[in-house]
Amino acid sequence: MYNKRYRLVWFFLALPLVLAAVVSQQVWGYVLGRPAPLTDDFALVDDVTLATLASTCYDGNLVVPEQTSALTTELADLYEQSPNDVPLFRSLASLDVPMPLTILYNQDVAQIVAHLLQAESPDLGPSMSPTGYYTALDNDAIARDWYYEGRVIVASGRTQDGDPLMHVSLTSGEVTNDDYHFYEYLLQPNWADGTYEILAVQHFKYEVAGMEGFEFPVIASLFLTLAFPLILASWFWARRGGEKRKRYLVQ
Repeated sequence: MYNKRYRLVWFFLALPLVLAAVVSQQVWGYVLGRPAPLTDDFALVDDVTLATLASTCYDGNLVVPEQTSALTTELADLYEQSPNDVPLFRSLASLDVPMPLTILYNQDVAQIVAHLLQAESPDLGPSMSPTGYYTALDNDAIARDWYYEGRVIVASGRTQDGDPLMHVSLTSGEVTNDDYHFYEYLLQPNWADGTYEILAVQHFKYEVAGMEGFEFPVIASLFLTLAFPLILASWFWARRGGEKRKRYLVQ
């Protein structure tokens, strides 16, 4: 009976942690923290492609090159200048291997990414971002309307054994207020026929203002604080029951 009383204490201690884990998983797509980038198998990066997602096709592609100004920006500067905690560049930062200093645009890579998005249909959600425009790289006088849906960074490289690899980082446009989706794919491309094999994939959500940082440690602390009166009451109830049991044994 004495042990059973203390089970209630452990229950009220464990319940907030379980609820915090469930809330974190539902809100962010992970429990304790963001999963590590899928970049461990890279031994060399050949090129990096930065592209924009459009809601309508441009020259037959859903994936279009980023504007010229971004093509000459060094990757380190681009990561440092990214607003708030945008995970789009986190995989590049984790690649401790040689890579180009500037962002390139690889049409073959863009085609594979376009096929990937059409086949996998990641849930990017309705974008709140305003209508923008795209200026063609080959002719600055040509401008087309597009609706911003997000951005893609693709690192193309090789494993230690020389096998080709593609790492796709995809961030959506603003789904709800300050709310974004992030997808990460690790692919093994076949450049001969433009096909690919998905080796790994992960997805989570993030905020750039407001709720960022409201993850498991904060949620668990909040729930434990709310549950503290119940924990304290069950503790005294368990101890009181134990003291009564001792008195009965003495008598």
